[in-house]
Amino acid sequence: MRFSDLLPGRAKHQVGQVISAEWDPNRRGIRFTIQFQPSSRRLEGFCASGHNPVTGKYIDERDLKNKIENFIGLPVYEHALGGDPNKMGVEDFKKLKIELTLTDMHLSVKPASRPVDSNTFISRIFR
Repeated sequence: MRFSDLLPGRAKHQVGQVISAEWDPNRRGIRFTIQFQPSSRRLEGFCASGHNPVTGKYIDERDLKNKIENFIGLPVYEHALGGDPNKMGVEDFKKLKIELTLTDMHLSVKPASRPVDSNTFISRIFR
């Protein structure tokens, strides 16, 4: 359990949604566009078939193509430790990272540099 889990009111905060998704035959994956609200900023992402470097699972092209319909309208959530992309500066917005979980179709964005969270802060105090 983390210290931040004990704090009340930390719910998912939707910051945008996927507005378009299409199959890219050259790169063998899904190219999609996220639009953030209320700023109307857009961010393009790509999900390729193949081995997932994080989980080690293999995602073939057929399974990925079947998920295209699920991409459109998919809500995008702010990462628990990140900032709101609607309020970020241009340089921070350019460095956003997209985290996509295909098993439960969960999409979130987080800044490239991780801010110090409460767990890190407390552990540094006791060092």
